[in-house]
Amino acid sequence: MVRVAKFTEYNRIFQLIYKQYLKSGLISENKSRKHFLHWYFIPFSTIFVNDELDSTLTSVIDLFSIPAYSIFPEEISEQRKIGRLTEACCLAGQGKNIMKLIRALARHARENKVDQVIITTHPKRVQFYEKIIGFHKFTEEKIHPIYNQPAVGLVLNFEEVDRNNPPCYQYIFGNENV
Repeated sequence: MVRVAKFTEYNRIFQLIYKQYLKSGLISENKSRKHFLHWYFIPFSTIFVNDELDSTLTSVIDLFSIPAYSIFPEEISEQRKIGRLTEACCLAGQGKNIMKLIRALARHARENKVDQVIITTHPKRVQFYEKIIGFHKFTEEKIHPIYNQPAVGLVLNFEEVDRNNPPCYQYIFGNENV
């Protein structure tokens, strides 16, 4: 089951992200063996986890800024004109757990009157997010300043996804049990 993380679980979550990001080459080793960003500690961030604490995803609602703004400031400013944003970031996990996390985040976003979900991802993952979930690209490729890897910005507009019903629509937005 996916739920909001407890503060007492943050240490394990940061270790999980560290291990997965280190393995994928996004970060280098560090003494703390944890990967965390200041976004985790602001009041409008929500960290989702599964009960086993082996998958996590963070939602940062855009009240002042979101992580992607540091890479795509002009593009994020344009998206703000369309509606309220949240960014899904710091994803770590595998398989079906990822879809469960995305479902929890999407529902959380809707409950908080968010119009669009932003993600920053490697270009090789764009096709999955576009075809299966309904995201679309809103930026050109840039090098991510933290991970020194190619990155693109994708957006999931709730109005569009409700109209177009991508393959995972029922799973993410419907009443299907997970």
